[in-house]
Formats: sequence, structure tokens, C-alpha cells
Amino acid sequence: MYAEIGVNAPVNQTFHYHVPPELADALMPGHMVQVGFGTAVQHGIVMALTDDSPIEETKPVVAILDPQPVVTPVQIEVARWMAERYLAPVGLRALL
Repeated sequence: MYAEIGVNAPVNQTFHYHVPPELADALMPGHMVQVGFGTAVQHGIVMALTDDSPIEETKPVVAILDPQPVVTPVQIEVARWMAERYLAPVGLRALL
């Protein structure tokens, strides 16, 4: 399973990470997670869960930072619309 993540960085795209087996049953869209991003660690929001990834090599989701999703599916869709309409980052700043 893969997670599409909107990271807390000024980028205009989302990124795919693989979900480790120990997080697979708990992870849902809207969860705030910790992921490796370049050489740093970033926070991000799970935008969607998928069975496949558009890239071959992915990094793992490191941790779920809050046991409950911090945004709703409606908020995720509004953030995607805003990012497309206004060419704004779809990451954490846009969602919270």
C-alpha cells in the first residue's frame, strides 16, 4: 500500500511513500504523518491511499503523528482545488 502525501514544503505536488506493515491498519486519509523528504524529516498529510505508486522506489511513512485524522476528506478536496486553481502548495500549510 502507498500513501499520497502533501508535505509541509513549498512544492506544488504530492509525493508517494510506501506504508510499512505496522502502520497499514491504522493509516487513513487525513492523518498527519512524518516522512523523509530529501535529507530532512517533514510532516505531511495523507491525501489518499493507493495500491500502486507512479514511481518505483519510495521511502516509508515513518510515523503517524496523531491517532485521529486532522483533516476531513472534504478539506482534502478543497485543498486540491485551491492548489490547482491558485497554483498553491497542497501541503500542510494549505490544509491546516
